[in-house]
Amino acid sequence: MGETGAGKTTTALGILGLLPAKVGHVIQGSIELEGKDLLKISEREMRQIRGKRSP
Repeated sequence: MGETGAGKTTTALGILGLLPAKVGHVIQGSIELEGKDLLKISEREMRQIRGKRSP
């Protein structure tokens, strides 16, 4: 939860790899889900994660 315009949706889209490449990129760090670094997995693996998760 947060204020309108705080970047919640943009952050979520970035984590899921759904932002256009021009918007930004990760310089350092990691984003982990169940022990997997989402920045290092294949597009196929990411599609599987996107399809299996629900709010």
